[in-house]
Amino acid sequence: MTFNGIGFRYLNASSVDEDGCYMADKWFTFLYLPILPLKRMKMKRAITKSNTSQIDFISESKIDSLAKIKTLALGWFIYPAIIFWPLPMVVIEVYTALGLPENMHSWAFAFAIIYMLVAVWILADQYEEQGLPKNYRQILRDQKKTNLKEGDK
Repeated sequence: MTFNGIGFRYLNASSVDEDGCYMADKWFTFLYLPILPLKRMKMKRAITKSNTSQIDFISESKIDSLAKIKTLALGWFIYPAIIFWPLPMVVIEVYTALGLPENMHSWAFAFAIIYMLVAVWILADQYEEQGLPKNYRQILRDQKKTNLKEGDK
């Protein structure tokens, strides 16, 4: 659980295996940046309503060094580069130094802001989907249909 990215998060989740379990690393984060690796957990996430989740913890182990390096590289370098790459174009000096037309700077500024919002949205969605089977959206739709049919009775 985190508050504004400060707290404990499960990162570097594996794909779900045939019995519905997956592995994820528990990290202490500050402003969503991974700071301290704690342990590797095997867990199972139940498919419930779309705004809630139920996670059963099965076992724990140590995080290997390669997983620590991967998580730190993603959290400190790769994800920030993906999110913030258009930000230098917002600075007018950088924009003109690239030889781009000055009358289009407002459009570049709007693109940078919209791109950053969409990138954060996609990355957050990927984080929320960890531990769920690939067809979980279909399972949720089927549950809603079943609930609607039961409500009609």
